[in-house]
Amino acid sequence: MSQLIIKIEAPEIAKAISLLATALGGKAVSIPQVMEKKTPVKELEQQKEANEDSADEKPAITLEQVRERTSKAVKKDREATKKLLSEFGASSVSTLDKKHYEAFYEKVGELV
Repeated sequence: MSQLIIKIEAPEIAKAISLLATALGGKAVSIPQVMEKKTPVKELEQQKEANEDSADEKPAITLEQVRERTSKAVKKDREATKKLLSEFGASSVSTLDKKHYEAFYEKVGELV
């Protein structure tokens, strides 16, 4: 007779399968204890600092670059440029959120 071995690293599921096997008339199976991997506090703090550092990074596109390109776009089509700004939730380049600089810079470049 062949034997099937299944390793499940989800204690809740393993317990449910064992109960199901018993309810269906099969023999109960043993569920090995699985220890959870715990991340040391120091490692968690380092990960948090790395995430904060990456969030504080300066955008690749600067406000000056956005202003320059927007100025060129306004000269070609003022209404389309204003509409594009509003799509990004801004009434002017000054009120444009830094996180949108790159995407807005690309889009406004299509108007130039």
